Amino acid sequence: MTRAIVCRDLGPPAALRFEDWPSRPLGPGEARVRIAAAGVNYPDFLMIQGLYQYKPPLPFVPGFEAAGVVAEVAADVTGVAVNDPVILRLRAGAYAEEAIVRAADLWALPPGWSMAEGATFATIATTADVALVARGRVEAGEVLLVLGAGGGVGLAAVELGAMLGLDVVAVASTPEKRRAALDRGAAEAVAAIPAGLKADVVFDPVAGSQFMLALETLVPGGRYLVIGFAGGPPGRPDTDLVQRREVAVLGVRAGEYGRRDPASALASRDRILAWARAGRLKPLIGGRYPLARAADALEAIGGRRVLGKLVLET
Repeated sequence: MTRAIVCRDLGPPAALRFEDWPSRPLGPGEARVRIAAAGVNYPDFLMIQGLYQYKPPLPFVPGFEAAGVVAEVAADVTGVAVNDPVILRLRAGAYAEEAIVRAADLWALPPGWSMAEGATFATIATTADVALVARGRVEAGEVLLVLGAGGGVGLAAVELGAMLGLDVVAVASTPEKRRAALDRGAAEAVAAIPAGLKADVVFDPVAGSQFMLALETLVPGGRYLVIGFAGGPPGRPDTDLVQRREVAVLGVRAGEYGRRDPASALASRDRILAWARAGRLKPLIGGRYPLARAADALEAIGGRRVLGKLVLET
């Protein structure tokens, strides 16, 4: 047995339970990891309510990213050894004291990184990379508008966009979040979309009421990257505007992209880990909670009260 946060009934974070959860022997190609920290993401908040695209069967353990130390490997596993510090990516199961994963899916923790940093890195960095590089096909010199720029994935997009030579305009709700965006390389950080802005690419994890305002900033040939819906219901594009401006609205699901195209997913992983090892891409930890208080962390995420990423620590 291990201890875990368990979702037995769909509903608000308060319905989650911290309890014993069954473990099992390793299968071929698998590793057991003692989890030290787990990242908290907005999709976790949606998943426990049955509102996310992926709906694991009940009961389940939420959480799809973590970091820890390898405790056991199957006899056929190579390249990963007991006591290796690693990053885990899962579809669910990270809010626990241990997880069993395919050893081939483990990432080496970048040298000098804390477990909290490792646990909050993979999702945001992969999403930003897949969105900007694979889907958005950005080019140096273009203008990138980032909504929700004070959250974890928004800050990753700001940082990566600046690294790729883009002129980044960051929109964030508080002075603290705007300062963080400027520190990450934004050319401008504002509370609302600037009037008259002409953007080549929009990175939008927010949707809601800002959707049409952001869509109208795009120049001909512009790309609108739909990342998520933290600000409200999905926006409904004005297809007349889309046609007249000759712009593209592109959905981004980094996890599905990786499952559909494993070779491209490996290339994305190698890029972001190289940047991490070089000190050029790193998550901002906005708060830490013990694992047993996962509900409090999810309430904060759901209320959009978070700067950067939240982490659960075992």
